[in-house]
Amino acid sequence: MRLRIAGAQCPLCLIEGIELDKSQVPVNGTECAFGQWYYGDGQQLRKMPGFQELEAAHDALHTTYRQIFVLLFGKTEKTPSFFSRLFGTSANDSEENKEKALEKYKVLERQSSVIRNHLIQLENMIDVMGEEQLSRYISEH
Repeated sequence: MRLRIAGAQCPLCLIEGIELDKSQVPVNGTECAFGQWYYGDGQQLRKMPGFQELEAAHDALHTTYRQIFVLLFGKTEKTPSFFSRLFGTSANDSEENKEKALEKYKVLERQSSVIRNHLIQLENMIDVMGEEQLSRYISEH
């Protein structure tokens, strides 16, 4: 399963240089659909075992996403220096940043798996609960 943050731009597409709307890149955890659910309706489940761990995993994922974004776009607004234009170092820096971003993407995939596993465990827990037990967790909200 590929990482897909609902409403988000594909991080691998960013790395590969496909033109995307940078304003749609969810560099903050509250900007993606999962973050909106987690900090919104999902808070009804905050007393459930394992729910709090989702926040740290989700924050880590967005930190990595931000690092990829900075590697790819952080210096795009600066005018290259005379020496970098003369010797072409900005192109090398760009290639080096792309390689770093690809490494970060591997981290992002692992982080996505951690979140997915937490969600599966949470879902399994909810599935085995009776309606009464689940409503106790929700009513504590």
